[in-house]
Amino acid sequence: MNLHLKDLKVKKPEEEEEFLNIPNLSIIESDLRFPQQEIKIGRIRTEKGKIRVLRQKDGSFDLLKLIPPSSQETSQKGEEKEEGKPWLISVREMLFDQYQLLLEDRTPKDPVLFSAEEIKLKGENISTAKHGQGKVSLSLLLNRQGKILTNGNIGIDPLRADLKMELKGIPIPAFQPYITEKLRIHITGGAISTRGDFSFALSEAKKPEVHFTGDLSLNQFTSVEKRSGEELLKWDSLNLEDLKFHFEPLKIQIKGVSLSDFYARILLYPEGKLNLQEILVKEELPKEPSPQEKKEERQPQKGLPKQIQIERITLQGGKIEFNDRSLEPAYSAKLVEIGGRVSGLSSEESTMADLELRGKLDEYAPLEIVGKINPLKEDLFIDLKVRFKDMDLTSMTPYSGKYVGYTIEKGKLSFDLKYLIPKLSDFY
Repeated sequence: MNLHLKDLKVKKPEEEEEFLNIPNLSIIESDLRFPQQEIKIGRIRTEKGKIRVLRQKDGSFDLLKLIPPSSQETSQKGEEKEEGKPWLISVREMLFDQYQLLLEDRTPKDPVLFSAEEIKLKGENISTAKHGQGKVSLSLLLNRQGKILTNGNIGIDPLRADLKMELKGIPIPAFQPYITEKLRIHITGGAISTRGDFSFALSEAKKPEVHFTGDLSLNQFTSVEKRSGEELLKWDSLNLEDLKFHFEPLKIQIKGVSLSDFYARILLYPEGKLNLQEILVKEELPKEPSPQEKKEERQPQKGLPKQIQIERITLQGGKIEFNDRSLEPAYSAKLVEIGGRVSGLSSEESTMADLELRGKLDEYAPLEIVGKINPLKEDLFIDLKVRFKDMDLTSMTPYSGKYVGYTIEKGKLSFDLKYLIPKLSDFY
């Protein structure tokens, strides 16, 4: 049996524009068997179709609401009747070519619009049979900039996928509405690229198992803070080499992280608050916390992921600007030529990472920080030596003028500092 459709358009009664537009669709060599409850399709081919999808505020999709819910029949005693045998559906070959998908997501405060164009989806031996496995390949252009390419094996019952995936230049600013709900920053540029192996499986308990192994990069990232509108953080390239990610339980292993040509701005506002303190959007507390609750809030959170390992982190070409606007005149300083590395980061309690960091204050006074840290522990550990040499004290006049009442005409400062925090919770 063969079926051919042309110019299929479907729209909601209350809307003028159709949400489904299929110029042509061919179903060839299909076989429908009622006694066996089986549908076999030889080939499906369609091209140049267009689909519009709306995700409502409550997270539901409008297209799914058009499908009547499958209510289970119940007897007069209220006992559930046994469900009938499910239909077995299989497709030997399918091709969706030059399709377009428009998605509007209204779950964030500001709606998000995504467009996927030049969609090409190919499939072989796709089946709803138990433990059936087919092949699939997908390519598309996201928001007219980023490319998504993937191919591999999929299964429907149970749901699983083992894919080789490649993302090229996925633009980050398009995801700003999701970020706004958590951070007070505005991302003005940046693109994610990745290549690796991705697998997904849904267990019998309906719990997802997700694995990814590969490389990931975030390049040309720029951002500004919302309060001042000034640059906050930017970098030329951030690369994660040999990333291994596992979800449920969470496990992250990274061979190398490299950050180059980065910039950060730290502001101290007139009221004495740092801009970094205001980046995170905090949920409003329903009531004033007690002194004990405040103490617990300051302490490191328990139950953080235990399996995080980063072999090395490399920094180069960094620059940090500090502005203290609580003074008149304001004080500013620049730490430039920041470079160094961190080796052996791990969330294991018994491990310590080696830190080597160097830079220059205002391009002339060298700064060196070496030692051991473990920021991934539940209780932070720091054991550092800080060496600073020939800092020009005249730049500190805003502080001396405010607190001492004198200006500094000349002078230089050098120091060696031992900085040890064996247990952060001891400070609270």
